[in-house]
Amino acid sequence: MPIRKKKTRAFKKTLDGVPIVSTYKYLGVPLDSALTLNPLVAHLTEKIKKFSRRIDLVSHSIVGTKTRFNLWQTYARCLFDYFSSAMALSGQLNKFERLFTKSLKKTLGLPMQILNLPLLKAVGTPHLFKSPDTISSTLQL
Repeated sequence: MPIRKKKTRAFKKTLDGVPIVSTYKYLGVPLDSALTLNPLVAHLTEKIKKFSRRIDLVSHSIVGTKTRFNLWQTYARCLFDYFSSAMALSGQLNKFERLFTKSLKKTLGLPMQILNLPLLKAVGTPHLFKSPDTISSTLQL
């Protein structure tokens, strides 16, 4: 994958038998030619949509809130935990925070107007979505 400042289209298909690709997965993190995490946002969005469609098929009377929360932690939260270091480096934490909280609210059947910060504190992952200044001061301690 050629690395450039801007995302561009590759003109060659191969180079000495090695294919040239527009996106590449490194340790499971999809990257584009500008090394942005836009493919990661799309990847997570698609995974979360699939989970949301599946969990919506199950009635609240059959599966309680605690079970829904456990399913969300097992399927959705683990994705955010795995990609958390890449998210922290991306500088696009607000996108990931919205995706994280929206998926939790949909899974639990909560109204979308609920503030995100109390929800993040209740779930126990406010460290993932802190500002970079807060993270660097925490690391210096």
